[in-house]
Amino acid sequence: MSVVSRMEDGVFDHAIDISRFEEGMKRRTIGFLKEMSDDINRLLSDSPTQLQAGRLNALLGQVDNVIVDAHRSAKIDMRSQLLDFAPVEEKATTKIMNDSLQAKVFSPTMTEAQLRAVVDDSLVRGALASDWWDRLEGNTKNKVTKGIQLGIAEGESMSQIKTRLLGRTTGEFETYEVGGKTRRRMKRVGGWIQVSNREAEAVIRTSVHNVASTVRDQTYLNNLDVIDQVESVATLDGRTTPLCASYDGLR
Repeated sequence: MSVVSRMEDGVFDHAIDISRFEEGMKRRTIGFLKEMSDDINRLLSDSPTQLQAGRLNALLGQVDNVIVDAHRSAKIDMRSQLLDFAPVEEKATTKIMNDSLQAKVFSPTMTEAQLRAVVDDSLVRGALASDWWDRLEGNTKNKVTKGIQLGIAEGESMSQIKTRLLGRTTGEFETYEVGGKTRRRMKRVGGWIQVSNREAEAVIRTSVHNVASTVRDQTYLNNLDVIDQVESVATLDGRTTPLCASYDGLR
């Protein structure tokens, strides 16, 4: 087997490890948002259908606090996991290179400050990941607040409001992890708040792959005395864009 073939195999095998890490991060970080949904459910369950202005404002204030705490915890947790992931990714990249050459030529050289900068400066669709969490927090607060106000104004029951915001119950139970503890709850589908969860998953997925690719590129740059070229290898299937497919094989 050639050096290039061994390298490709190593990269593909490691991509599976990255996908597993991503899924684990999503389960752990989205857990804060699922806990938030449960807290909002309890707050609405404890409130009568007809609310006076003062009581409604107090309820909305409590909901806002729950949303802020959940998103800040999720943002901090994601950053913590990525800080642990970055040095592991550098070591994995050097190992793939060394294994393909069957010689110890590469070694990790990035400092802790450099790895931290990769995590903190990584962009998701042109903005910092931390900024995306702040936007997501604001959007979620806006959706939930308007949903409650709309429901109260139209005389809906709390059950109807919860269904629109949190989704309808399926009669099945699901578990999620938050803060190292496993929680059990009634599974819900649909609802406005599910949009926030999907957006959070997208931020997590993009952040993981941005950190991985940035660390990998920096490792190559730190070893330009050995590396002569970088070859693009695309998976040619129905999900591959024409642009990425056109790069396949280019050096």
